[in-house]
Amino acid sequence: MLAPGQDVPGPLGSASGNGLAAAVVAGAGALVWGMFPGASGAQVRSALLIGSLHAHRSGPPLLDVARAVEFLERLAVAPAAWRATG
Repeated sequence: MLAPGQDVPGPLGSASGNGLAAAVVAGAGALVWGMFPGASGAQVRSALLIGSLHAHRSGPPLLDVARAVEFLERLAVAPAAWRATG
């Protein structure tokens, strides 16, 4: 999976590297899982992979969190806002 890893803005200026790209993907997974706490780890991983865009015929897919959320909504995984409390 491809995520931004070059010239990523930060508090100390822009930075680059694979570590930044990995952090972006991990953060996306945490965001999606936070929105769908009832989803399994496998469902979140699948949503990130299936929801990714294939911009080119070759190479890794591009991360697309909005599409990952749509995928989990189609699976009928209840988002956190829909879950009953109490």
